[in-house]
Amino acid sequence: MLGLGHLGQAFIWNFALLPYANPNEARFFLQDFDYAVRGNFTSGLLCEEHNIGKRKTRICAKWLESRGFRTLITERPFDSHTKRTGDEPFVACCGFDSAEPRRLLESAGFDLVIECALGADTARFDRVMVHTFPDASRSADEIWASPPDSPLDERLLDAFETDGDCGILAETLARKAVSTSFTGAYAGALVAGEVLRALHGGIRCELIHAHLRHSEPPKVAVKEENYLNRAARSGYVSVAAHEQMAA
Repeated sequence: MLGLGHLGQAFIWNFALLPYANPNEARFFLQDFDYAVRGNFTSGLLCEEHNIGKRKTRICAKWLESRGFRTLITERPFDSHTKRTGDEPFVACCGFDSAEPRRLLESAGFDLVIECALGADTARFDRVMVHTFPDASRSADEIWASPPDSPLDERLLDAFETDGDCGILAETLARKAVSTSFTGAYAGALVAGEVLRALHGGIRCELIHAHLRHSEPPKVAVKEENYLNRAARSGYVSVAAHEQMAA
């Protein structure tokens, strides 16, 4: 689990809901360097008020361990020096909130990365995009080659601006990302579903694009490959999937 903010916590919440025969056989590797702040209490599915000021890795580890799972944590940024090694997971779920670490996702040595991002303003906060790497049509480095500036939400700007206001506070608020727990829960379900498809020999979704406020189904771009081979080193595949590989 790369990044344990709004999205990373939603990933964990969804994975923990799956029907494990023995939860203590599952281990979550948690990477984040940040501390929980008051704003995380309203958007993070695993955050409580008493968690404010604590490291997000410790919050998530405690929540998972109380449910019988094993955890391993690292409290450093994901950067060019981050490499998967030893018996660390071959499958990574990414919930970063900036482009810089996303560009490095394919250089860390994972067999499969499921990356998720949300819209940042009031018009798009419930828009969900999921990418899978590596060997996609476009690399992570290409997709996030030149990150756009944070969008200025004019409606928030108008709502907070008053007569005589210099505008600095209003503009700062307008550029803040909008996070909601229900959008995170939905995004986490998409990410968990992608991992399950890989482990059970399903179809790889290279891109999923959904907008919750619209009635249209999510748009999906499929990549043709033996998805099971990509997840095989993760340590678990179903019996039916083993038979598919043999065939």
